[in-house]
Amino acid sequence: IEIALKLIKKFTPDSWERFKAFTEVIVPIDQPEFVSYSHQELPGYSMINLYNRDFVDLMDDLLHENGHHHLNYYLNLEK
Repeated sequence: IEIALKLIKKFTPDSWERFKAFTEVIVPIDQPEFVSYSHQELPGYSMINLYNRDFVDLMDDLLHENGHHHLNYYLNLEK
């Protein structure tokens, strides 16, 4: 996870800035029956599945869940 975050920071600084703004906690999970996920009710928390996933999947999951946090930020403003 640390290496993936360093590469995101190095090669996509704009994505890194959004990542820092919206992801607070990364919870690694190792479960074959789950994909990575997050919840609107738990903003900033990404549950990242490491089971049977490669490095590109990891980077994709980190940025994908951060996209949900970004969207949920605006959705939660309306609550």
